[in-house]
Amino acid sequence: MPYGDTKPQRCEAFVIRRGVDGTATVEIPSKGIRRRILFVQGKPVASDSSEKMTVTRQGDVTTVKFESGEYYEIVDAMIFGG
Repeated sequence: MPYGDTKPQRCEAFVIRRGVDGTATVEIPSKGIRRRILFVQGKPVASDSSEKMTVTRQGDVTTVKFESGEYYEIVDAMIFGG
């Protein structure tokens, strides 16, 4: 979710997968920026934001949140294919 939004929305995200082990970069266009999140073995480990990133999982959805309130819900199928 970009800054200021309160409800999840669908978006045109992109993914670059590097093999089948869950290593990928997800790129999410968001209000004039493109947020990039790096996953290694299915877990988000870094982003292009200078803010602290926290991660939670529920079922097959990983939620990545930043200090400003910006957050993204990313399904496993995006990372692993499917």
